[in-house]
Amino acid sequence: MPQHNVNTLADLLAACINSTGTVSGPSNPTVCYTLFNDLLSGGTTGSVPGDTATAAIYLAHNPGANLDALGSLYETLPADLPFQPAVTAGSGPNDLTISIAFTDGSLNEPYSIAVDGAGNVWLANYGGNSVTELSSLGVDLSGANGFTGGGINGPFGIAIDGQGHVWIASQTDGALSELSNTGSVLSPENGYPNAGFSIGGAGMVLAIDGAGNLWITGGDGAVTKFSSAGAVLGNYSSSSLNDTASVAVDGSGNAWFANTSDPSDDVSEFSSTGSPLSGTTGYSLAIEPLGIAIDSAGNAWVGTVHAYSMDKISPSGAVTSATINASNAQVFGIDGAGSAWTVGEGNQLVGVSSSGALLSGPYAYDPPSLYGAQAAALDGSGDIWVANGGDNTVTEVIGVAVPVITPIAAGLPATPTSNGTSNLGTRP
Repeated sequence: MPQHNVNTLADLLAACINSTGTVSGPSNPTVCYTLFNDLLSGGTTGSVPGDTATAAIYLAHNPGANLDALGSLYETLPADLPFQPAVTAGSGPNDLTISIAFTDGSLNEPYSIAVDGAGNVWLANYGGNSVTELSSLGVDLSGANGFTGGGINGPFGIAIDGQGHVWIASQTDGALSELSNTGSVLSPENGYPNAGFSIGGAGMVLAIDGAGNLWITGGDGAVTKFSSAGAVLGNYSSSSLNDTASVAVDGSGNAWFANTSDPSDDVSEFSSTGSPLSGTTGYSLAIEPLGIAIDSAGNAWVGTVHAYSMDKISPSGAVTSATINASNAQVFGIDGAGSAWTVGEGNQLVGVSSSGALLSGPYAYDPPSLYGAQAAALDGSGDIWVANGGDNTVTEVIGVAVPVITPIAAGLPATPTSNGTSNLGTRP
């Protein structure tokens, strides 16, 4: 945990708490007036807190939005700070996020991550041929070697269905594996038969619809749909599918695929029955899409490679873009306010509101324990969990997002909607 940031937060609040408590300004403002007016409910806009507890909550929800304003507050801090070491005026941090880094012996190249309905975190260990489960407090629930068997071999993608079953797509031999919510193996010894779906490209990725069916791609021009019993429902192809890096499902049961390789640079949409809805070339973007997530209105949010942008594609295929401060943006989820979140190749954590406004400050959040971030997931408390493939750790960034329904599949309707709407990206 970044002790400097924790102490700084305590010192900022203590400056008001240890004063007379007078709130007056803007002429000759008191320290409490400065604190309250710098920490608004929406970051730089919204209501003014009336006490230090509310101010602390507003700051926790907007840890990157007030740093410029807080510069004036740093100036009011006494030389003999009650909590040290701390950040002082002129040496302010990039942001005031609080994060916890967890280490675990079973973590070995964790390349994908998912959160279940109980708030437990599941990670697919590509290098360890295993799956690690951590409690919401970071306690290992899967043992020293993680969960193994059932065809888990080079696991690259992971998702959780509405029953809490954990599904894993392995890149080494194209196996599909299933675990119970306690880690018991439910799939055959070598995984469910893959019916020849392709292996390679961007890797094995998967998503689950509201009926519990799975969409899986290996990257090379085809996708396979499985039932919740592991039976193949169909193999589908399109010329627009090429090195598919991610997949997400909307409220209609349509599957959306981000294709990273030139000359594609597009997003493909398939109906629930496997018909291409985006034509033979997909929805065209300016540069390769990378990560994808669907919001409650059926919009697909897509991060791009080296473009410092996040694109939103409407259900009809219209594209709008928001500028962000991260490249190789792997959009991983939509929080309970409908905001899209991504982790970039420089270990930046970026949030964009439903209207395209940047939520994570001018320089993006930069939790110190992120290292070789591979994937991330939101939980029901508004925390963001990041799988660090670079040093085999997991980082929990506390409360930067809005609580959201988990797992992702639980936000999808059992009966598909006609327009793609759902409870994705809504509060529990």
